[in-house]
Amino acid sequence: MTWTTASEVRNAGFWVERSLNGIAFEALSFVAGAGSSVWARSYGYDDVVTCGAISAYHRLRQVDTNGSAQHSPVRLVAFEVEWPIPSQLLAAPVPLQEGLLLLYFLLATPLTAADLTLAETTGRQLRQRPVSAPASPGTLAVPELTSLPAGLHLLRLTASLAR
Repeated sequence: MTWTTASEVRNAGFWVERSLNGIAFEALSFVAGAGSSVWARSYGYDDVVTCGAISAYHRLRQVDTNGSAQHSPVRLVAFEVEWPIPSQLLAAPVPLQEGLLLLYFLLATPLTAADLTLAETTGRQLRQRPVSAPASPGTLAVPELTSLPAGLHLLRLTASLAR
């Protein structure tokens, strides 16, 4: 990721922060600022992800030399992926918040005639819906989960892969 400042006044630097759910952020690295400058400055940071995600939320926390800080707007960053890779599926956020589940998928082949099933740990089915996805990174929002009881749930994707 890259960013530019038009000018800087007492800028100690930037904390690069990452979140997989857009809520809980972790500090990744500190990038030193120029202090004070009337010239535009460009900065960058390469996020080497080890968590298996194909995208993540990022923000900057700019810190002044007096210790005060402010956050940039949050941005969703998609990571570069080399193909072919095995198919992967990640559900987030965990725990579920506000009844919206996002499925991040990374498929080597298209997903067709698939069913997404949510069940209790006893096996009792709570929700089911058909899904499909192309052979590429992407996300699928599942807003039907607004009235689920609290607890542990199982998510199952049953699919046939197009050849």
